[in-house]
Amino acid sequence: MCEVANEVECAKCGTQWEPEDTNTPGRCPECGAYECQVNRCDRCPLNDLDHVRSNSSAGRLLERVLQLDFNTEHFAVSWADVSAEEVRGLQILKEERNRWDREKRDEAANR
Repeated sequence: MCEVANEVECAKCGTQWEPEDTNTPGRCPECGAYECQVNRCDRCPLNDLDHVRSNSSAGRLLERVLQLDFNTEHFAVSWADVSAEEVRGLQILKEERNRWDREKRDEAANR
């Protein structure tokens, strides 16, 4: 977690506050909800990543592929509605996940 990010925001009411520890922020001081998220600092590289994912054709394809991946696991998706580009993206996503799993197994075996 970013050491500079020290403010959290309530997911229910939007109240922002600075808890002593962002890992355990506790209840929202306004509405008492536990649902909150740590706000990113201005220099957070995830802001750049979000920008690229939203504003580039590759980023938008990645978002569509991730959504399709979820939808195909939980809902009926007609393959007639999936482009060849999206099918290839799903194949690559599966290959990358498999590679990630292999690398993690190899790391665990070498410990």
